[in-house]
Amino acid sequence: MSDQSIAQSIHERLLAALDAMRKAESQAVTLFAEVLKGKLYRGLGYASIHLYAEEALGFSRSKTYEFIRLAEALESLLALSTRVDKVKSPYQVVVQKCPACKEKTVGPERCQLSPAESAQIDCDSSVLETGQRNKASIPPARRRTVLARDAHRCQTKGCRSTSFLEVHHIKSRSRGGDNREENLITLCASCHRHLHERSDSLAVKAGLGMQRG
Repeated sequence: MSDQSIAQSIHERLLAALDAMRKAESQAVTLFAEVLKGKLYRGLGYASIHLYAEEALGFSRSKTYEFIRLAEALESLLALSTRVDKVKSPYQVVVQKCPACKEKTVGPERCQLSPAESAQIDCDSSVLETGQRNKASIPPARRRTVLARDAHRCQTKGCRSTSFLEVHHIKSRSRGGDNREENLITLCASCHRHLHERSDSLAVKAGLGMQRG
């Protein structure tokens, strides 16, 4: 193996390690925020979040303040997201789905949606079946958490749009994906549709270069 190949291999492993580290830290901040908000440290025998962080987690004083700041910022974003969700959208697209052929159409002329548009809707929508209440494809609380985690911005590298945001399943539910936070990512409607048009399950990590944080 040439020196260039070795360097490239190490570089790729380093990028993967950094990506894993960012994801782990994002999850750690989310969990720390739960401990802070619920004062769960008291149940572990600590009088304050500072004692818990420094003694139980091994944080330095500066890292403790950093995590508290991030946790409080996350809580503020969640509160903002909750208020935004209560404001009705200025428009709503109603899609009809045939129970027999599963074809999705819109409008009085029943224009058929493309496979990409259909998959985009399956990711993030509310479904109403006759005689039943609306059912969201992603639980509202989980959707708010993901939007807050991603700072209400599209996570496509080079986009970062804050308008017309949707939540995408990195691994689709048809392929065994679920609504866990780590399987969800914020995209604008345009990037979301483009991803599904590519029909590439690896596009999130490779083709579009999506990132978090």
